[in-house]
Amino acid sequence: MERLRQWIGGRLIKTGIAVFITSAILIAFDLPVVYAVMATIVSIEPTAAASLRKGLIRFPAAVLGAAFALTFDYLLGPIPLTYTLAAMVTIFVCHRLGWGDGLIVATLTAIVMIPSTTENYTVAFFTRMLTTFIGIGVATLVNLFIFPPRFMRLLCSQVPLFCQESITLFDEWIQYLLGDGGDEHQLHQQLQVGRDRLQQFNQFQAYQEEEWRYHQRQDDEHKRAIEIEEQVLRLKLLYDYLGVIQHLQTGQFYTTEEKNMILAYAKEIGSLFLAPSNQRGSMTHSRELTSSTALGQLVLMLYEKLLNMNRETLPPIQKE
Repeated sequence: MERLRQWIGGRLIKTGIAVFITSAILIAFDLPVVYAVMATIVSIEPTAAASLRKGLIRFPAAVLGAAFALTFDYLLGPIPLTYTLAAMVTIFVCHRLGWGDGLIVATLTAIVMIPSTTENYTVAFFTRMLTTFIGIGVATLVNLFIFPPRFMRLLCSQVPLFCQESITLFDEWIQYLLGDGGDEHQLHQQLQVGRDRLQQFNQFQAYQEEEWRYHQRQDDEHKRAIEIEEQVLRLKLLYDYLGVIQHLQTGQFYTTEEKNMILAYAKEIGSLFLAPSNQRGSMTHSRELTSSTALGQLVLMLYEKLLNMNRETLPPIQKE
């Protein structure tokens, strides 16, 4: 099962399981399947917390969409204007209520209900709401108990490698700054890719914190989370500093002595990132902040040195 999960993806497998369970329940009770399956597919989220939070928005949004659909169908019949008004009014009201997460379910419910409502409107309304509720509920339960996401494992495998890649990029920028080669366009592209990955890591950290609200955190996970958080903080400082480097002048403005000093600073910054965690000792929250502050001070020192060497005005950097 683990190999299948790695090959296909946990979220896709959970979607298939949720759709199967939902359709089986509704067929067993001779209820319409379409609305529930539609709600199930949309309600599978990266985390159980997101499913619960968004499910509390999606169900009332679906009720709203169904109400508008039946109202316009009753007044106008199944004509093009009915579909138009049902969709537009549903989108407008959901937007005004801040129900963006329920917009798709609400709009699809409104549109699909119009051609399929042939029986009593009251019965149709409550039937559709029951099936939608079942779909959202099954998706939430599947998301909670089946293949809970393992963002910490992903972070532990990717962040250390990303640290090494970032230090390599940092060294390449330093070499380019000193006039020792490098493609500026490629360096800017790599810098943007690194920033995007860093933002992704921040999102994974937020997802993992949400998951720990519903799944017990192990002691080793707590320790690893602290170490990963420290590394991500260091990476953020490094990329902030790279954002400064890209504005600096290159090569001809630096003497040999100044180049050697820049390389010495760069080597010291790299050593902070590449030092094994067992050499940094057991990390606590206060030590993590102290370590990050030390790096911030080192970055500030290097920035001020480069500022004194440079011939152009640079964007200001604030001291911590």
